[in-house]
Amino acid sequence: VLFDCKEINIKNINISLIRYSKPIVFIAVFNSTLSSMDQYFLYYFDYEKELAGYIANYNIGEKIIFSLLSIIVTVFVPVVFKKYQDLTLSAIREIYIISIKFIALSSVLVLIMYLVSDYLVLFFTDEKYIDTAWIIPIIGFGAMILGVVSIGAEVFPIKKTTNILMRLYFIGFLINFVLNVVFIPNYGVIAAIITTVGSYLAMLLYLALLITKEKNKLIGLKCYGG
Repeated sequence: VLFDCKEINIKNINISLIRYSKPIVFIAVFNSTLSSMDQYFLYYFDYEKELAGYIANYNIGEKIIFSLLSIIVTVFVPVVFKKYQDLTLSAIREIYIISIKFIALSSVLVLIMYLVSDYLVLFFTDEKYIDTAWIIPIIGFGAMILGVVSIGAEVFPIKKTTNILMRLYFIGFLINFVLNVVFIPNYGVIAAIITTVGSYLAMLLYLALLITKEKNKLIGLKCYGG
């Protein structure tokens, strides 16, 4: 009987692990495609002349912000996971504080990108791409929004509901895909930038709604002694 109980427990653990981890695979796919989809559409719709400069300067703006995001996530997020075994109002508050810190630091970086974008092009790439240096702070701003989404979305792994995360990134992917198809053929690089940042903003708004919903549930449980 003891052996059977252990088998059942192991099976249940494996099922829970699969349910938790399977959406993460799709999240990785959606996230990766989200940040590069516009480049494929630019190539497909014959904007090859502008594409090299777009990719070079896109990478500068994105990588600077994502480097900061990597540091923030590595330093602060594990502390929250260690401290909270389940989602609470305090956990949401700590995630919010981490997001504010990230916004403050990345805003400074975006401002610096705006002021020295030409020099960044000369330092990291080539003078021939300087005409599209103006996209660097805009992409940096977009990366900052996506960074806030990434940090805020940590609420759901704490709750162990990664399916919600998968839905969030799928919505971002879908919006970006539709906007790219509609606008890039006629407006090229400008459309690629606006649709990318726009899809990140849509994800942020949807995430805010999801977190507000979770927060209201927790407040309701607290009020009614749940």
